[in-house]
Amino acid sequence: MFDTVKIGKRIAELRKKRDMTQFELADRLGISYQAVSNWERGNSMPDIAKLPELAEIFGVTVDEILGGGNPVVEKVTAGEPVQPADYTREELKEAAEVLRPSQVEKLAGEVREDRESLLTLVPFLDEETVGELATQLAQEGGDVTGLVPFMAEEKVDELALLLEQGGKNAVSLVPFMEEKAVGELAALRVKAGRSINDLLPFMEKKKLGETALAKVLRGEDITAMLPFLGDKALGAITKEKLARGESITELLPFLDDSTLREYVKKALGR
Repeated sequence: MFDTVKIGKRIAELRKKRDMTQFELADRLGISYQAVSNWERGNSMPDIAKLPELAEIFGVTVDEILGGGNPVVEKVTAGEPVQPADYTREELKEAAEVLRPSQVEKLAGEVREDRESLLTLVPFLDEETVGELATQLAQEGGDVTGLVPFMAEEKVDELALLLEQGGKNAVSLVPFMEEKAVGELAALRVKAGRSINDLLPFMEKKKLGETALAKVLRGEDITAMLPFLGDKALGAITKEKLARGESITELLPFLDDSTLREYVKKALGR
């Protein structure tokens, strides 16, 4: 992290070497003298857009103003592309803290193929930008798990459906999705003949019950679904199985008392 106190002292030293007052420096930069005063006291950092101007006025490099050692800021302020080999993760994080959002967004685009670099920048990006990056990565077969907590919920839903439609498992995204979208995901899998067992803990009870009943009508096994079904769904499934003359033994541990009593009565012929 940048040391604002040291940077402030450096700015004050460079200003005094040029025999300038805070008012004169502020006038050259088109800002208030209070801003310059706050910089020199270490209360704030110069805006990234002002660093090249400061460097020109003082006849030094941006790196010298910042105390040396941040190649990312140097390259960004110079308008040069940044490559993963140009910095350490800590330098990248330091740069993101002082760069403009638009500059961090551009930087993320330049380093996105390096997963660790991208994850370093994600907390400094807005939800929309993270969503766009995640979609691009997903389409290219990249891992988007680390980006999901920083995405808007509706974008996560869209991305999960996109992945599943492409035949990929999106279960890592499910904890961040709306229940309705998880239901749509399950329907997509059922239609494709794929298992939904890993989605069961996250599905809406009503949708899960409808899916389970549909599977029973098709003669499919629902054992894995039973612990997640509500009483109403279990009752409907029990009724359907009994009407079809099928065993409900696997359902018994999950049935409520009233449904069990009804079953016992029918079993005894009462």
